[in-house]
Parts: sequence; structure tokens; C-alpha cells
Amino acid sequence: MQIGRRSLLLLAVCILGLVGLRIAEPKPLRQLQNLGFDLMQGMAPHGDVPSSFTVVNIGERSLDNIGPWPWRRDALATLVDRLHDLGAVAVVLPLLLDTPDRFSAHALLERLAGEMPPADHAELAERLAHLPDPDEALASALARLPTALGTAVRIGAAGPPEPGPAFGIPSRTAIPPEVPRFEALTVATPGLHAAARAEGAVNLVPEEDMVLRRAALFFLVGDVMHPSLAVAGLVAGGREVAFARHPDGGYAMLVDGAARRTSAPGIVWLDFGRRTKIPVLEAQSLDADAMDRIHGRIVVLGLDVAGIGRPLRLADGSLASEPEIIAMMGDALDIGSVLSRPLMVQAIETVALAVGMAVIGVVWLATAPGLASLVTLALGIGWVAVVAVARMQAGLVVDLACPLVLSTMLATVSAGLRTARLWQIRRELVTELQSRTRAAEAANEAKTRFLHEMHHDLRTPLNAVLGLSGLLKGSGLARLSPQQITEFATTIHDAGAQVLHLSEQALQAAEYATEHATPNLQIVDLGEALVKAGSIMLGNRQRTASLDLHIDPAPHFILADPTQLLEAVLNLLDNAFKHAEGTETVILASEPLGNGRIAIDILDEGPGIDESILEHVGTPFPSERAAHDGVRGAGLGLFIAQRFAKTHGGHLRLGKRPGGGWRCRLELDLVGDPKTADSRP
Repeated sequence: MQIGRRSLLLLAVCILGLVGLRIAEPKPLRQLQNLGFDLMQGMAPHGDVPSSFTVVNIGERSLDNIGPWPWRRDALATLVDRLHDLGAVAVVLPLLLDTPDRFSAHALLERLAGEMPPADHAELAERLAHLPDPDEALASALARLPTALGTAVRIGAAGPPEPGPAFGIPSRTAIPPEVPRFEALTVATPGLHAAARAEGAVNLVPEEDMVLRRAALFFLVGDVMHPSLAVAGLVAGGREVAFARHPDGGYAMLVDGAARRTSAPGIVWLDFGRRTKIPVLEAQSLDADAMDRIHGRIVVLGLDVAGIGRPLRLADGSLASEPEIIAMMGDALDIGSVLSRPLMVQAIETVALAVGMAVIGVVWLATAPGLASLVTLALGIGWVAVVAVARMQAGLVVDLACPLVLSTMLATVSAGLRTARLWQIRRELVTELQSRTRAAEAANEAKTRFLHEMHHDLRTPLNAVLGLSGLLKGSGLARLSPQQITEFATTIHDAGAQVLHLSEQALQAAEYATEHATPNLQIVDLGEALVKAGSIMLGNRQRTASLDLHIDPAPHFILADPTQLLEAVLNLLDNAFKHAEGTETVILASEPLGNGRIAIDILDEGPGIDESILEHVGTPFPSERAAHDGVRGAGLGLFIAQRFAKTHGGHLRLGKRPGGGWRCRLELDLVGDPKTADSRP
């Protein structure tokens, strides 16, 4: 189906609008984008690589054995030492230990200082002095096993102590302004802070639908790039970490020199498909059988107790504790299965979306709906394949849902435009069919009137022939005088000639109407042809009006069929005589026009043709004139003359004479005198 300009313009406007909507990313489109990301969970690079992380949860069994949370920190130190004995390379503590242990002797004495006499307080202090300090015990354990302690970035006044250079990560490029910036940092107590190998922020912020899909790898606090706890865990585990530009553009986190591409600076998308690769143990069950899941791994030690902490909803729909999420982030960074969505990918998406929608729109407008549906489906499947390959092979997050939904919307709009176009074509066809039907009905009616007029024109002379021949055939011939017999014979002859003339007119009109009239072109002396036509008309004794010839005496030659020229002029003269009164004069004249043409004029003093029916003169059966002026006839004369003019490159012009009456002017092209042409050297 041919595509109209209006449909193409509307299609272009729709494509631009949808692309603009995609760039603006309103909330519904962001939700669609997140849905597409969630559906692709489990598709990330290096999915089968073993994990270097293990999660050890302090769960209900541990609390039943040791006591409710919070524990004394010497109990936590015992757990850290157990991990050291089982061969852990580092431990990550997603706990904020920013205040001293409240169960220590020092904390107990501070709480009782105002509640007992000074002497009793001093005696109690002396008796508790030999007790070990839980914070010191934990610090000693942290010094034996490389540890990453939890911190919290915050907005507000700075709190002691600020992180030093040891707990920042180096940057090998200028720090971009998009890096999240915070004013202060909450860190562990000085003793624990000094004993730890690294520190990292535990801040995890879900999306607006409360699902965790992205996470920051570092935060800018002052001039220090402070890592997240997952990155700090890698540092504690002996990995070399730095922030740098990615070789392909954008930014990356370097882990032992391997670039992990990030989206916005320091932001990565998380795929939790490797969750089953990370062992999860209960702290109370750390026996020798657990060594194979602890030895050589980085252990994330945290709480998994109902009512303490809040689990986060992941993109795959499941819930996970904070230690599990930190372990999954560290695992993804370590093996390179993090996902990113750089600006380059978003730009390519937009271009691909525009091109795809253009193809879909044109196909829906130009082809059958079945083929258009197949093309749309093929493009959709191809886009899903591209998204999967980009995610699994290159770790790129390509939007899955938005292009599919927007392309479907465009296909729907294009189908609507196609339907509207089809209805428009249908209306045009119906209108054309109605017009042709009316024309056919009019032609049929005209033919009916033509047959009626021909019947009248033929009946009159035929009645004369039959009546007079009947008188001559019987015994009545003897009663007729020779003069009467001669008059009867003349009348019969004239009636037969009239019937023959009408028959020839009808045949010639049929030839012109079917475009089968092929002229036998010859060089004709126009003056001689006009004189001959005038002589034929003057020889017709039925004519009561007179005929004057005003033929230009100079020789004029035209290229025409002599027979058709004579018929055309005779028909115009016959038409003029029909509408002339008995005392009027018909003029046949020729006049050179000076532009290589000559005019043949037939002038009469009759009423002429009503201007309202002039447009029907060129039709095969223009009998409307008879209804106008009461003169009966088949109406073929003007039609034959008009078609003669058309086949000979001339014009037939009809109009009123300035002084009254009617003029028919036939204009034809002149040619040179053949005798003069033949005599040239």
C-alpha cells in the first residue's frame, strides 16, 4: 500500500515524541526499565566462577548459646579468632562499633559513678581492674585477622575520628563531580579503628520501589574517596583497589589491575544470580567441617536475626540480609560480574530505538498486517537477544522493556494510521464508484434518449417512403398524374437520403466514441472543400433558409481527412439550418487567423445553445439541446464536429454573435501549398 505524506508526517511526529519520552525517562518508564532489569537476573558474566566470599551469620542458635544481642566484644573476638583458625583470609564486620563496649568494667563504672558513694565506687573499681577489656580483646583479634570495619557516611557535623589516608582508595583520574559527596563519617572507636586493615561504608540505598538494584562503590568524604564495605573487604583480603578511567571510556574500579566498568562514577548494577555460589553458615556451627567453606575466603560476619536489622528486597524478588548483599557485591567485583550502564550504551539504545520504530512504522503502513506483525515480533526477539548477549558477554545493562513497550505503542499507532488510510482509500473508491455509476447511468439515459430521437428521425422519412410507395404499388397508380408520380418519387428519394445520412452519422459517432476513427490525412484545399459542402447543402431542397458563402479567395491548405472534414462541416451547417427560421441566412466563411491557423465559421441567426448544456457538446449523445429549444434531433452533429477537431489538432468553439445569433468556429492548422513545395529546387 502506498504511504501518504500525511501518514509519514504523523509517523515521524510519533517517533520523535516516543524518543523524547524515552530520553526524559519519566517514572513509568523507569519502572519499566527496572522490570526489564529484574527479568534478566541471573545473566551476568562469569556466572560459574567459584566465589571468594563466605557469609557467617550470627543467628538464633548463636543467640541461644551465648546470649541476646549485643554481645560482649570479647565474645565477638572469640568468633573472629575462630575464623582465623579456620583459615579465613579476612573478615568483614558490617557493624557500627563507634562506642565502647557497654559491658566493659570501664563502662559499668561510668554508669555507677553518680549512683553510689565515692568510697564504694573506688573499691569496686579496684576489684574490677583485673578484668580484661572486651574492646582490647576484639582489637587484638582484629590485628591477627585482616578486618574491614563498617562505617556510615552521613550529612551533618563531622564526628571523631575522620578516616585517614589508610582507609581511602586511590584515584588515578580526576574525581568526577557526580561522585556522591557527604560531610561526615561515623567510624569505630579509636582502638578498633587502629586495629582494622580497612573501613568501608555500610550504606545501601534501594530504588524508589524499595528494591536494591544499584550500589555505590565509594563515597567522597572531604577529599578522601571512602570505599563501600564490599570494596573495603577486598582491600582487607589483599586486593589492590583503585578508581580510574575505563579503557573503553567512562569510569571503572580497578581490582588487581582488572577494570570493572561502572555506570555513573562509582555506581554498579547488581546481578544476584550468583547468590547460590556464596556459602552461608551459622556462627554456632563453625566446626572443622566448615573449614572448606572458610579457608582462603573473605568472611562477611553479620546478624541474621528477626527484629534486628532489615532485610532488603533484591531484583529477583527475594529478600537478603545486609551481610549477604555485601558478600554478593564483593564477589561480583572480585570476579568481574558487575553490570554497568554507561552513557554510550544509552545513546546507542536511543538511536537503535528510533531506527527500529521507523522500520516498524513503515512496515505497518506499507505491508499487510500479518507481515508487519512478523517483522515486529522478529525485531522484538532480536532486541531481547541483543540485551542478553550484551549483559552476559560485556556486562552491559541494556534496557529491555522500554524499547519493546515503546515499539509496541508505535506499532499500534501505525496500525491505526494504516486503518485510517484504508478507510480513506475506501471512501475514495466508494466516491469514485458512485461517480462512475452516475456517469454510466447518465450515459445509459443519454443512449436511451438518443435511440428515442433516432426513432423519430428515422420514422418520419420511413413513413413517407412506406406511404408513398404504397400508393404507387397498388391500383392507385393509374389515378396519379405523371407530375404526382414524379413528386412522390422525389419525396421517397429525399426520405431515403435522410435515412442514409442519419445512419452514416450514427456510425461515424460510434467510431469517434470508441476512439476507432483513424483519419486518412491528406493535404486538402480548404476553399474547395467548403465550396463543395455549401453546394451539397444548397442542393438539398428541404432547406428553406438561404446560405451565403464568404470563402477567403486566397488558397489555404490543411492536413485532414477529406471525408471527415466534409462530414464535420456538413454537420455544423445542418445544425445551423435546423435552428434557422425560413427567412434567415446561414453564413459559411473562412478566415485566416495569422498564427498559422485558419478558422471555419458557420453563422446563423437562431437562438443557439443554452450555456448550461455547452459542457455536454463533447459527449456522444448530447441531445439536451432539443429539450431546450424544441428542435428534435439525435444531437450527433456537434459531437462529430468536436471529435473531428480533436483528432486533427484543432478546436471547436461555440458562442453567441455580437449582433445576435450563434457562431460555430472550427480552427485548424495550415500547411504549405504542395505544388509550391514540389517546385522548390
